[in-house]
Amino acid sequence: MSIKSNENNEELNDESTQSNAQTSQEMSIHHSLIHSVKTKSLFKSVFWIDRQVAGFVNWLSNISIIKFSILIGEATLLAAMISYITEAPKREQELINAARETIRAREGRIYTQSRIDALKSLNNSCASNIGIIAPKASMPKIELNNCYKFQLSLQSFSQWPPQFYHYQGMDMPFGNLAGADLSGANLKEANLKGINLAGANLTGVNLEGANLEGANLAKADLRRSNLTGANLAGANLDQVRLGRSNLKGANLQETKITNARLLWVDLSGANLALSNLEGANLSRAKLNNVDFYNANLKKANLNNADLRDNTILIDTNLEGANLTEAKFSSVDQVKRGANWEKAQKDRDWENLITNPIIKKPKIGLIKYSIAPIFNDYQRGMEKVSGVEVIPIESNIEFEDEVKAIDKLIESDVDVLLFRPQDSIKSAPAIRKAYDLGIIPIALGDCLNPQDSEFEVFACYKSDSLQMGYESALYLMKSASQRLAGKPINIGLVDGANSHRIYPYFKGFMNGLNLSKGSWKIVASTDARFPVDTEKEKVKAMLLNHPEINVIWAGSDIATNLAIQVVEELGLNDKILIYGILSLTRDNAKMLLTSKHPLQLLVDENPQKVAEEATKMGISLLNGDLPVAGYRYKSIVFPHRLLTQDDNALIQQLLTNLPP
Repeated sequence: MSIKSNENNEELNDESTQSNAQTSQEMSIHHSLIHSVKTKSLFKSVFWIDRQVAGFVNWLSNISIIKFSILIGEATLLAAMISYITEAPKREQELINAARETIRAREGRIYTQSRIDALKSLNNSCASNIGIIAPKASMPKIELNNCYKFQLSLQSFSQWPPQFYHYQGMDMPFGNLAGADLSGANLKEANLKGINLAGANLTGVNLEGANLEGANLAKADLRRSNLTGANLAGANLDQVRLGRSNLKGANLQETKITNARLLWVDLSGANLALSNLEGANLSRAKLNNVDFYNANLKKANLNNADLRDNTILIDTNLEGANLTEAKFSSVDQVKRGANWEKAQKDRDWENLITNPIIKKPKIGLIKYSIAPIFNDYQRGMEKVSGVEVIPIESNIEFEDEVKAIDKLIESDVDVLLFRPQDSIKSAPAIRKAYDLGIIPIALGDCLNPQDSEFEVFACYKSDSLQMGYESALYLMKSASQRLAGKPINIGLVDGANSHRIYPYFKGFMNGLNLSKGSWKIVASTDARFPVDTEKEKVKAMLLNHPEINVIWAGSDIATNLAIQVVEELGLNDKILIYGILSLTRDNAKMLLTSKHPLQLLVDENPQKVAEEATKMGISLLNGDLPVAGYRYKSIVFPHRLLTQDDNALIQQLLTNLPP
């Protein structure tokens, strides 16, 4: 029994051992399976990354290195652009600071382009420049009107297409530009509050809508400037020159304008309340709808000024003011002023206001009787209806010209037609007439450019150089044919000692030098007056030089002298005459006579010139032309060459010539 029990126990142990071994094996297999699953999961992630990298590598293998470089470059460019945009304000401020420093560094210089460029740079950036110090700076025609700011508002959509950028004037207050040259500058809507522009040259400047409150403009030259709608409240304009300027709607309240020159200025709708205009010259000014409340017009000149259309004179000091020929809305308008009884007024002035009389404009002419062209000027003036022509005879001397102008001033002319004896010396006398409200218009020749620009309204001139030039070309053509192979020996009666005549002579010489063919100037004389002593000069030239077969004469008088001497010496069939000469009936008949020595006249058409000049003067008087800001006009009037070959044309012109 015991042996069986042991056997049974051994069997049980063997079964137990087998069972444990089997269990251990199963657990090992289980752990292996778990490890395998985890390993596969990890490999799966790695395999996914591997596939993505492989795809990227495959993509790279399908593009060229150039394409890849472009891609990288575009990304870099985008980053650079973003950086540039974000740093733009910083860079702009650096430019503004540099421009301001440039201006400060050049305070003592009169002209410097870098200062001009710096101001333009500030203006383009819409940046201010407070307190500029540049006395006597030279900056003519500077353009400071290029600031346009972005503005999104209802106003932007008030027009179509919408306007998102709005103009803003240069911000430049409280500076010192005393004595500076800003002529012709554009400072539209600029902020120049409190700036010092005393004695500055501001002729022709555009200050429309500008803020000049409290500015110092004493003795500044603002002639022909545009100050429409400008704010000049409290400014100092003592002795300023504002002739022919536009100040429509300007604010000049409490402004000092004593002894200022405001001739032909347009102040329509301006506010001059409480202003001091003592001694100011407002002759011919447009003062319609102006507020002169409590202003001081003591001893001011308002001759021929227009104060109609609600101009206020309440408590305005009119003591000693010149109100002659001024235009008012009513008698009460004048009597509302203070001290109106002490003002200079027309006789029967109240009746003239109530029942105004339309006067004929008086057109004056300085007439040099020795020069036939002035008779033609007078005839042209007389063709204009409704005018009174007042000719004043004068000798061809500068002093006589001054006396003639004084006589026309005494005759109270409205328009003065003149041909200056000297472009410079004649200017002071013309300026005197202009300052009295007379309209000067030059005929034939002009004053010097500077005085013409501001003291004369127009110059109807002939192209003297071209006239002389064309006469030379025709002379060579005609003389070559008529002298049949003979040498062209020229004698000159040029009158070139006169500034007025010299351009004809210069043009003639230019034409000769450029002409084809040979010629020789044998002799010349300065004869230019219709007197016996001058005639003897021409005669001596011809007698001493019998080889002369052609005469060129540089003026009406010189041509007439040559004709007289040739006829007196019996040389009609030996000498050909070519001259600067007006077309008259007698001269036309000479050209129509085939054997007459006169071969050519160059006519300036003086009758038509004077007629047009007279019409312009009347238009200015009537306000038909814009006097305020009115620019001087230089009008080249066409001339005409008439020769012995123009018989049909001359016959036609004869019908319109006076007997």
